[in-house]
Amino acid sequence: MKVLSRASLLFVAFIASGCGAQQPSVGLLQPALLAEAGPQSRNEIQRIVSEAMGGMEITLSPNVFLESSQLVFDKTPRQMGLIGRDMGRPIKFELFLQGERCWLVRLPDGPRWALEAKCVPAGQD
Repeated sequence: MKVLSRASLLFVAFIASGCGAQQPSVGLLQPALLAEAGPQSRNEIQRIVSEAMGGMEITLSPNVFLESSQLVFDKTPRQMGLIGRDMGRPIKFELFLQGERCWLVRLPDGPRWALEAKCVPAGQD
């Protein structure tokens, strides 16, 4: 039984380390902006953010992630009460760049989504 337990722990540790390699920590990522404002990029981000917010219907600005690497949703009691969210803090997302891969991250330590959209480092005009 002890051998099986140790094998199970090793397997879980192996799987967990693999998941970590797929989603880099925020500390390794650089804030980013979208390289272009095409509808394909905006639709991809809108779909992911909507799913992350419990399927809530959202509308993003045409210039989302073009001027700022962060997207913040102030919560209204009616909207957030419907999806069972904490009313105390706004919901934040940030766009990051790692190498050539663009990531959308729910802050402060939420899920991360690899995007097809192209990004550039923030703050480089």
